[in-house]
Amino acid sequence: MLTARIGGAAAYEFRGDLWSCTRVAQILQWEFGITHSTSHLSRLLRSIGWTRQVPITRAIQRDEEAIAQWRSRA
Repeated sequence: MLTARIGGAAAYEFRGDLWSCTRVAQILQWEFGITHSTSHLSRLLRSIGWTRQVPITRAIQRDEEAIAQWRSRA
């Protein structure tokens, strides 16, 4: 299974934690020697309820309280 490696996409040396069909196709090739087109993988993954996942990223210096105050003044 693709989640078997701890660290997600980064464990496969991909930049960022996005799992795209292109990346899934590459992992299937590396791990199992299976080749699929990205369009076919997209259909397969959608058929089992998987969707493209984009992690939510926020600046580490984000100040929620300051943002709330700014929004209340606007």
